[in-house]
Amino acid sequence: MRWTAVLTLVLALAAPAMAQETLNLPIGKYADFATSSDEKSLTDQDDPVMRKWVDNNIENIVKVVSVDRAGARAIVSFASAKMTLPIPLGWYAMDDGERGAAFTADEDIRIIARQLDLEFEGMKSIEDYAAVKRAIQQQRAPRARIAERRLAGGQVMNIYENVPPRANDRGPRTIYEVLTAHPTDKKRGHQILLGVPDGQGIKYLPLLGLIMQDAKIGW
Repeated sequence: MRWTAVLTLVLALAAPAMAQETLNLPIGKYADFATSSDEKSLTDQDDPVMRKWVDNNIENIVKVVSVDRAGARAIVSFASAKMTLPIPLGWYAMDDGERGAAFTADEDIRIIARQLDLEFEGMKSIEDYAAVKRAIQQQRAPRARIAERRLAGGQVMNIYENVPPRANDRGPRTIYEVLTAHPTDKKRGHQILLGVPDGQGIKYLPLLGLIMQDAKIGW
């Protein structure tokens, strides 16, 4: 089904429109999510996790902008997403040219960031894109629990719970999808996804709060 057709269906079923609940994300500490006291996971090309992902292709290793060991975080640059992202020390990061990804060694916790071309996707606004994503996920996973929230900064956040596991996942997932509209160009947007094991969403909301507080989008 084409996305425009899905959107038409969504809008028809959603009338009258659901009221959006504003959500103020809690702000945690990077130390609560760090798994190391240094940045070796981002710089050691012989690390087995890094080798698995970058396949010895140095172009996929992200640039480390800065390291704050006392604050248990590093700032990495995702060129494809045109942004810098804070991640806890001990995490890994890569950029495949289409999206940036940061994740724990066991890959249970994953962050994805990418630019959105809404015109290419056939969407008129970030809200339309968010609505279509919810409809598609509900169609793929009828038992998933899906909600929409508006963040205090104006971003749209889709919340997906009880999402069926994909390959290499160890169980159902909770996914937070934060969608940011370009400040002046309605044809463009930005997406950040935080995926965690289902049932652990509340634990990692403070990490999402940190990311949204400290991430910088270059557009």
